Amino acid sequence: TAQQTNAQQVLAPSQTTLWKISGNGLQQKSYLYFTTTLCDSKITIAKKVEDALKQVKTVAIESNLNSKENASKLPLLISVGSDTQMTKNILPPSAYNQFLSLATESFGINEQMLNHFKPFYLNGFLSQMANPCESSKVEKIEDVITAYAKKNNLEYKELYTPEDAIARVDKYPNSYWQQLFLYIYSNNDQIKTTLQTKNDLFHQENVD
Repeated sequence: TAQQTNAQQVLAPSQTTLWKISGNGLQQKSYLYFTTTLCDSKITIAKKVEDALKQVKTVAIESNLNSKENASKLPLLISVGSDTQMTKNILPPSAYNQFLSLATESFGINEQMLNHFKPFYLNGFLSQMANPCESSKVEKIEDVITAYAKKNNLEYKELYTPEDAIARVDKYPNSYWQQLFLYIYSNNDQIKTTLQTKNDLFHQENVD
């Protein structure tokens, strides 16, 4: 099984984004592929990754909320279910006012919209501030891997349904979202550097 996940930490350049895994009852050749978003207008699958894909029968990702199949479910799933999920009840007043100004100026999100979306969805907008690309356009490696799997008739699985995936993040406490929002807001340059390092690591893999 080729299983993908977004790496939460940057791997050192001497390491790799593709890992062969074994044990725990695995019978087939199996790999873990750490993915990220890239600034590339077109992504080419690294040769070593394509070689691994040729040896597996199944490609599994955590969840793809943006797929055509799941798109119709999103409007309901990204809407707040209670007042406690509203941004105005997550951030302290001064930070909330700054966030509201940013959301309005940068993304055209008014206060009603800001408090309509769940924290995880707003995090996607806020994260665009730390986008190392010259534009908001980014490409996801997992989308390319998914397309490869379907084109080559590999079994394709999503480990979590959209409902399950969002239910998991809905359990995160407001303190988590407050800390995350404030960190992204205050550390844009550091995050951009980290994301650029991940981009560079992918391209190093692609050359090998």
